[in-house]
Amino acid sequence: MFWKSGETDKVPWTSRYLHLLTKVRFRKLPSNKVFLFTCLSCVIIAFFYFTPEYAFYSRSTVRGGDDLPRTNNLFVHIHIAKTAGSTANRLWARRYHGVCGHKGFSFTQPLTSGRDNRTDPRFPGFGRDKVHPARMVDWGFHNCALISHEINSDALSRILNAKHFSFVRKVGILPCREPVDHFLSQCNYLRLNASSVLQKTCDQAASECRVFWSRFNVNTLKMFDYVLFYKYSELELVTLFLDKYLPLRAIELDPGEKYATNRERESQNEHFSDICTQDKLRSTLTSAWLYYSTCEELGVAPMKILRRDNMKIPLQ
Repeated sequence: MFWKSGETDKVPWTSRYLHLLTKVRFRKLPSNKVFLFTCLSCVIIAFFYFTPEYAFYSRSTVRGGDDLPRTNNLFVHIHIAKTAGSTANRLWARRYHGVCGHKGFSFTQPLTSGRDNRTDPRFPGFGRDKVHPARMVDWGFHNCALISHEINSDALSRILNAKHFSFVRKVGILPCREPVDHFLSQCNYLRLNASSVLQKTCDQAASECRVFWSRFNVNTLKMFDYVLFYKYSELELVTLFLDKYLPLRAIELDPGEKYATNRERESQNEHFSDICTQDKLRSTLTSAWLYYSTCEELGVAPMKILRRDNMKIPLQ
């Protein structure tokens, strides 16, 4: 394939390299040199293609999205309840400097990864792994590279509208979860038997198993210049992406176990009825909460980053 002048920046470097490789006049080279040259080329290409820290960024799992500049970014984790947000906060606080989260700040992380280190003398029941909101306000957010807060969308907006954030690029991190699976997880968190709830109409069922839906509304995405959408189960993929942007710790800390806030789900408590089938429930949930229709931006990709003005959803 040939490219016009000025278009080579749009073509992956591996493709350009292979193109140049095909132009070499092998007939003028001794056969042993041809063999060695070919082997060396294959090794180099394989290294950059399969090594995670290079493969992720060069092949771009966010294909179809927009490129995010490498500097002057403030990342904000939109903590949708029951999307592994506490686990993500804990992982990032122990991996990077500058993480400020309700489930942990970078600078307060203990050397060991033990859970339930709740020793705040001022706020009983809170501590390093569950920071009281008043502590978060006291410490401020001006030293943060990534914020993960469990507050409603309007309260988050007030934080991000502070004057000291006026000149930074705000990047939202939005975990997406399939609506029905998410509904069942919320029922479980509320200690409700989903099978009983689903004996009612889908509208009634959807209203009963809601956990902190106020964290996302029509105004949420207006706060951000870019939004990183990802399937909530693809936390490792998002972390590889953030490695390119956030300051890694000099001393690597064990991320510890999953930060679970739910009991184990039981399949016998998750039966649908003729009144509210799985398809009807999915349609009802998507209509009831903008979060679910917003996550349709992700499509089948595990992750995608988009500029706000390139999103298909209405932001008016």
